[in-house]
Amino acid sequence: MKRMICILLAMVMIMGMTACSGRDIEKYRKIEGMLLEIEEIPCGSMTQEQYEMAHHLVKVSYAGNSYIPSPIEDQVMKMKDEDYRKILDFCLDNIEKNKFKGYSENVDDGTMYRFTAYDENGGAHLIYDGYIYQNKELIDIVSTVTSYSLDNAV
Repeated sequence: MKRMICILLAMVMIMGMTACSGRDIEKYRKIEGMLLEIEEIPCGSMTQEQYEMAHHLVKVSYAGNSYIPSPIEDQVMKMKDEDYRKILDFCLDNIEKNKFKGYSENVDDGTMYRFTAYDENGGAHLIYDGYIYQNKELIDIVSTVTSYSLDNAV
């Protein structure tokens, strides 16, 4: 009976690792290099100093680490499996399907974002470059990655 329970628990854990997309996240965690970079680009009139303060580049590695810039040293935090899976699926699905090709928002000022995904061989794929005020999926990806800032840690 104990053996059967252990087998069932192991099956549940394996299904949990591959439930959403069917991708084995542990396979992808072994890949060295970056998975996603999101560049936050302030637009409009500002000084160079204001631009440098508002311009950010956040990254997620294939290992599942989130890199958030800090004036002193970049913050590195391990992502939760469900967040990592969301980012992994977003990147790999968009490398394959180029979902945001042709998407744009007509805005004059504010903050633009550049999403660049990297395939398993390190090849860069531009997912989207522009404003994201009206796109819930892109806003959610930025929110997920930036939630790993030490300022947000509990």
